[in-house]
Amino acid sequence: MNNATVKKFHGEAVTAGRRAIAFVDSKREVAAKGLDSMATTIHKQADRIGRLATKGHQTGETLEDAATYVRRHSADRLLDDIAHSVQSYPITALLLGGSVGLFVGWTLTRRFTTRT
Repeated sequence: MNNATVKKFHGEAVTAGRRAIAFVDSKREVAAKGLDSMATTIHKQADRIGRLATKGHQTGETLEDAATYVRRHSADRLLDDIAHSVQSYPITALLLGGSVGLFVGWTLTRRFTTRT
């Protein structure tokens, strides 16, 4: 690859990165509202659980804190914090990513198999 090609790809990568950050920034409030909604639902259901009510309320509070964090910080900051967490706790990040992937896969599989 010559220098001009490398510069072209670099410029395109930077542009794509900026677009991705702008997209994430535009969806922060939607994500925060979703977290708040989940927190509210968990708080309402926690009292029905009985002995696990405390854990349910703690989970709800954690989701509320996450919603506040998403509202207050830019996409750049969110991505930097995620990258730092992944570097600091790689095993936890792998387990969490795998768990989320399995849950999403299970949900999609269940949704599509029940429709057919």
